[in-house]
Amino acid sequence: MESLEIVANQMDTLLSTTLAIPCEIAHYIVVISALKKIWDAKKSRSQPMTTWAMTMLCCFGGTAVVNFLCGNPVLSSFTNNRSLLLASTIWWLTFYCPKALFSSVTEWMPVSVVLLVMKEIIRTRKIQKGIALSRPIYPSSFILCSILGMIGACGGGFIKTGALVLASPWDKETIKTFSFSTVTKTCLLFSVAYNLQIDELLQTNFKIIALCQASFLSAIVLSAKFGMPFNPYAAIEKLICSIFVDYEAFSGGEVAPKEKSKSKEKKATSNVVEKSTKDKKKE
Repeated sequence: MESLEIVANQMDTLLSTTLAIPCEIAHYIVVISALKKIWDAKKSRSQPMTTWAMTMLCCFGGTAVVNFLCGNPVLSSFTNNRSLLLASTIWWLTFYCPKALFSSVTEWMPVSVVLLVMKEIIRTRKIQKGIALSRPIYPSSFILCSILGMIGACGGGFIKTGALVLASPWDKETIKTFSFSTVTKTCLLFSVAYNLQIDELLQTNFKIIALCQASFLSAIVLSAKFGMPFNPYAAIEKLICSIFVDYEAFSGGEVAPKEKSKSKEKKATSNVVEKSTKDKKKE
């Protein structure tokens, strides 16, 4: 336990000093690179201001959404000139660098692995910041503070998803594509842990929670990067849903409509075959 505390303290110290700017840059690179992949190349060159505005929203969206929900000035998250300059520089390099040299370097496997790990390290601070902003506003609401901590860490993803929901028609096929990712669920879990620690219901150092969060999220993100995604919540989600939502699946009761139709079709075909064989015998 002492060695774990030493590692947690070292990570917290490095994140406050040496790794502060590199982790921030890694965050911008990963976010903007993901945004570029869903943008049409020709339109991105004809709409530079749109790409820049969306980039800033995704990079600083977590704090902006939390500020909005807490009644704080929304634009206060854009007041850091150094961060805006860094994000704008990486925006230009990612979208408009000649021959996509910058993207080819950042997408190289060893570099992308380092960037993903550094992004998950700085995500610990984003959850803590979301909680710090929400606790004074909602001191008696554990649930709201936990949700706002999660939003602080995943705000850019919520903004992109919200934009897609508003821009696309609401039908069955569209709704299927919107669901909480494993990263978002993990951020909610650790946001709960931070709030439990603040309320002194979890007797551990918040730095150890941050180390566990960075390690666990790095494992999840890197496994997806290497084509081996895993969802540690799949089994418990299936159990909970089978108990409280899908009663038939849990109790082995009624068959789903599709299975019913298939069984009816099988019975119908078997009846036809039996009739044909009987007619042949009579002949």
